[in-house]
Amino acid sequence: MSKEDEDKPNGENESESIINQRLMLTDYAIEKGFEIEEIYIDEDFSGMDSQRPEFNRMLKDAKEGRFNTVICKTQSRFSRDMEIIEKYIHKEFPILGIRFIGVVDNVDTQIKGNKKARQINSLVNEWYIEDLSENIRAVFKKKMEAGQFLGSFAPYGYKKSDNNKYKLVIDEEAAKIVRKIFNYYIQGYSFKQIAYLLEDEKILPPSLYKKKSGLLYKNSLSKYTDKYGLWCPSTINNILTNTVYIGTLSQAKSRKISYKSKKTAANPKSKWIIIEKAHEAVVDEDIFNKVQELIKKRSTNSKINIEKHKIYPLSGKIKCLDCGGNLVRSGSYRGKSYLRCRLSASSRKMKCSSHSIIYEDLQEVVINNIKTFINVVLSNKENRAEIKEHMLKNNLFLEKKQLEKKIKYAQIEYESCDEKFKALYMDKIRGIITEDEFLLMKKEIEKSKKTSEALLRQYKEKYDYFVNAENNNCIYDKFIEKYYLCSDLTVEMAEDFIDHIEVGEKDKNKNQKIIIYWNI
Repeated sequence: MSKEDEDKPNGENESESIINQRLMLTDYAIEKGFEIEEIYIDEDFSGMDSQRPEFNRMLKDAKEGRFNTVICKTQSRFSRDMEIIEKYIHKEFPILGIRFIGVVDNVDTQIKGNKKARQINSLVNEWYIEDLSENIRAVFKKKMEAGQFLGSFAPYGYKKSDNNKYKLVIDEEAAKIVRKIFNYYIQGYSFKQIAYLLEDEKILPPSLYKKKSGLLYKNSLSKYTDKYGLWCPSTINNILTNTVYIGTLSQAKSRKISYKSKKTAANPKSKWIIIEKAHEAVVDEDIFNKVQELIKKRSTNSKINIEKHKIYPLSGKIKCLDCGGNLVRSGSYRGKSYLRCRLSASSRKMKCSSHSIIYEDLQEVVINNIKTFINVVLSNKENRAEIKEHMLKNNLFLEKKQLEKKIKYAQIEYESCDEKFKALYMDKIRGIITEDEFLLMKKEIEKSKKTSEALLRQYKEKYDYFVNAENNNCIYDKFIEKYYLCSDLTVEMAEDFIDHIEVGEKDKNKNQKIIIYWNI
């Protein structure tokens, strides 16, 4: 079920380990007379990770009654978290009538006297992970204190040394751009203006440059960088304020809250591990310090935003009708805030038009629509059933029927993949096909299965939405009681009523399409 380095034979790589385990469990199931319903594999995931996709799909299938036995190599493959073991193996699985078997460590919930051994195993497994986590932290700390760089990717302007992956060396091609950015800022250009200059010069932003260099890098924070090759002002800011460019390595800026969680918390600067002269500098320290003074001076002299702490209930919900990107604030005038398409702002209207709108006017449209909805429901309370029937006929019934057909065909396709794999495996056992042919065809089946599974999940989620919509009259009553006296739009009201809003471009008569997508 998971990646555990200590369980792999010497010299065996990750894929070989997974294949061998899969074959071992399949052989065990066939030998013991079990019918294989599904195989769940989470490669490159720790047994402590409760968010493993296949693990959670297995739990979902278990609750739906798709099988009555779970077989793992060991109990630790199911989970190394004692709470997870107790919750599922000792509580929920028995209620669901599911037997759990660990082949190597002889775990079997059907054996009554086996429970204490299972609980001791889970405790030992958790102790192991906790100790391992502490040891890894201690090793990382020593590496940081020794001036070793532990990041997955080198900062823009650097690359990892071919001789030492913990050592940063200058990537001269990117370093030239870093120096150019510092010079532009000293010349008086703003972050945004520097971003525009780099785009005009056809210089790739850091994420695309790393991809071009063959790195498997993904910038999850910028929707437009990869698609349009745009530089973000925040990227310019980060480069100009990063001490890595004067040879100073600052690490341990955050810490994991717990070895059981992926969540992190910021460390105070006093706990950062800062090593000066850890590597060669890209820019002179005098230039770096001068830029820091300029940033501080320009920030102090810039106009203070009076509405800095103002709450915007529709924040994050306003989208461009054409490109789908967010509308962001682009300034204010006489107490009103102006929004425009982020892609338009980033690309200087080359990739999308502005779609500008006054936020307060849009908010007024939304609150008026909510009030109208509430008044209609109140005035038609005795005709609620008729309203519901009208909604279902016009909006739900046809698409719901279509989804039922799509689910049926996707389910057939999904289940056929298991049959294909079983037949393929038996062909390999009987010597009809070679190991290489088996692995090649297995990949194709798994690819087809994942595609079918994704479609099936998508159709089911949408179908559930329509089913729930049929029962939403009780939700209307709750909303009415909660909001019918409200005169202003609140964050809570926006969350309850609004999924998102799409804003179109103004036509020649200054008319503008606004589409509200409701949660109700």
